[in-house]
Amino acid sequence: MPVTEIRSRTIDEVQSACAPLRGPLWLAPWSLEATAPTAADIAALAPLVPPGTDVLLSALPRIPHDEQIAAARLVRAAGLEPVLHLSARKFASEAELGHLLETACRDIGLRKVLVIAGDIDAARGPFASSLDLIESAPFRAAPLQSVGIGGYPEGHPFVADADLERSLRSRLDAIRDAGRAPFLVSQFCFDAERILRWLDGLRRLEPALPVRIGLAGPASAATLMKVALRCWVDLPMRHARTATRLLSSGTPDPIVAGLDAGLRPHHRSGPLQIHVYGFGGLVKAAAWAGEAARTARAGWTA
Repeated sequence: MPVTEIRSRTIDEVQSACAPLRGPLWLAPWSLEATAPTAADIAALAPLVPPGTDVLLSALPRIPHDEQIAAARLVRAAGLEPVLHLSARKFASEAELGHLLETACRDIGLRKVLVIAGDIDAARGPFASSLDLIESAPFRAAPLQSVGIGGYPEGHPFVADADLERSLRSRLDAIRDAGRAPFLVSQFCFDAERILRWLDGLRRLEPALPVRIGLAGPASAATLMKVALRCWVDLPMRHARTATRLLSSGTPDPIVAGLDAGLRPHHRSGPLQIHVYGFGGLVKAAAWAGEAARTARAGWTA
């Protein structure tokens, strides 16, 4: 095959992979979020999710960094892609951050991280915000490819919208200045209309930014209400029918349907995909997401 033809095919493949999705959201790759998964949980994922699926490993204050690294190692061994949460306020020093990144990049081949401020009121070390960590020397020195940050479809309970916008711009600029590809993972939300309105504003600022729309995976009504209260997320009680379907089914199927119905071309100017929080159990979330994706693909190609 001529070199020019090979080069043309390669460019076409890259452009196709990066092109905005035009079908149901489940046609795109999707990702999972896990909090302190067991070895059995991770082993059970392999037959349920496509190889290379991103598994984001949370960094709650109670989870030691060594446990996070151990889970990432198991995720990699299962043929999946570990994505470490880096909680800025949790690090006591730049040296601690540097050690974690050096270990993870060397031993696991870490390529992607999600940087958050963290659920700690006062910083334990030099990083008071996610931007502080992103701009630090150890972080800039790490051989990372992609860096994620958080987004808030309902706004932030303690940060004004204008400040959120300035923070978004600053973090994205810092990530790009370091030569990394940014992406955004949203807080879970139970209201498709609010997610779509948030996407409207986000796309005016960042038309091409890859966005992962956070959804709470299958869980009991009690669990959904508990995590919603803990994370300052509203239940869609103003839409009684939606709320009833959500809490009775325990899955975000009604939300996905609302998003698919409401997405417009400007929403899809950049890559969109679903990100599933495993509040009701990681394996349960993976099984539900895998089946939903297979069903959507079968219906789209039929």
